[in-house]
Amino acid sequence: MTTLEYKGYIGSIELQDDNTYYGKVLGIKALIAYEGATVEELIEDFHGAVDDYLSVCEAEDIEPETSCMETKKEIDEKDGKEEISI
Repeated sequence: MTTLEYKGYIGSIELQDDNTYYGKVLGIKALIAYEGATVEELIEDFHGAVDDYLSVCEAEDIEPETSCMETKKEIDEKDGKEEISI
């Protein structure tokens, strides 16, 4: 699965039937979804969605959820691997 990473949050990338992209943040209970007509728009909307989530949490004095997922890089670093292949 291809994923995005921003500020510690991991997001999915899916292609819809109309050839637009969508995704959601993985590994948390809150639903944070985003979309875009291009991959670049999807990434921009993903960043905005995460930033909005963090802003709402701060405004409402709520501790933001942290992702329970780890990236391949984090897992490899724990295993002591120096090179990372994706």
